Amino acid sequence: MEGLENIFTHFPNYFQLKSFQNFYTYLVHDYYLLALLAILTLIFLLYSKKILHAVLMCSFLVGVWFVITINYANGIPQFYIESQYLILVIFVGMPFSYFVMEHGILRPYTVLVVSATLILSLLRINATGAIYKQRVQYVRELSHTSQRKRIIPYEKLDNKKLLFTWGISFEVWLISTLETGSTHSIIYEESNQQFESQLQNPSVFITLMGMYPYKELNGRYFTKDSSAVYSRY
Repeated sequence: MEGLENIFTHFPNYFQLKSFQNFYTYLVHDYYLLALLAILTLIFLLYSKKILHAVLMCSFLVGVWFVITINYANGIPQFYIESQYLILVIFVGMPFSYFVMEHGILRPYTVLVVSATLILSLLRINATGAIYKQRVQYVRELSHTSQRKRIIPYEKLDNKKLLFTWGISFEVWLISTLETGSTHSIIYEESNQQFESQLQNPSVFITLMGMYPYKELNGRYFTKDSSAVYSRY
């Protein structure tokens, strides 16, 4: 179950939940720099007797982390939740920049710290790049090896490669247009015959976000094919 009602339904066994167990793993393997900077910043603030700042940093950091994690008590793929955990960087990065790096002794090392951060970020991007390349390649294959308009049952998609699927209609439009000059439309059904009413409509762009008539879309960037209708996989 997703939602903040998990605060009440899982009280007080929060730290045994799947989402919390997952975060511990992410912290060790991926977010260790965040933890290190948080600890160093906290020590510096306490040493400098900036108690209020230390309390505020910890409160916001722990509070936002808890809300994000409890919201997905049963756990969701890291690919999806990582974009939400990125918010935590703000509550560590700002006090680290304004208090720690502004200290007279450390200021000369600002360029070194920024450079090291960029290098480590690039190394992580390179290490995780295969997952994203695999996903883009799969979307490319869906786009290139199908009719121009297609409806696919959800169970026939390779969700291990896609990771998330809600944006596939937009991605296929973009990739097919850029690489072939022809705009293809692909949508998957979350329920049986979900888009049955639109099968014979040649002038609508079907997405999970809604139905968009071609006349409402800018034709400058995409080829709006009003001659073909959607067909099932």
